[in-house]
Amino acid sequence: MEAEPLDLAREPQLVQEAPEVGFTSDVAAGTGAAAIITYPAVGDGWAHVVKQAIVSYATTPTGGNLQVADGADVIANVDIPAAGVFDITFAFPKQGTPGRAMTITLASGGGAVPGKITVAHKVRSNMPLAGLDYSLEDNSVFMAVD
Repeated sequence: MEAEPLDLAREPQLVQEAPEVGFTSDVAAGTGAAAIITYPAVGDGWAHVVKQAIVSYATTPTGGNLQVADGADVIANVDIPAAGVFDITFAFPKQGTPGRAMTITLASGGGAVPGKITVAHKVRSNMPLAGLDYSLEDNSVFMAVD
């Protein structure tokens, strides 16, 4: 099936994306214990976002698993069945609820199996900034959608 051609005569709808802070990389490791990264709750209107986790176990884990929790709610749960390095990139980044902590846990690999986790994380505002002129290039982050 062929894709429908883009109609350049149509005027795209501009959608404002919320302001955000850039991604940072955070690391945790555990031997015989879970590797845990916890981001504490941030101010009203701000939410944690996880785009990617790179995880590894040195040897085959027993019950290897990656979990992303928004407060007490699990929003991602991925089994890690073997030893090695796994790049888990979420097609749609996992965004938490404003005002809640986010915890990323790489389960204990069992026994003395070392596990490591590196997470690409940022915080994002769900509220537009009052009084900001979004028509100015420096203040706008727009994308065209149909």
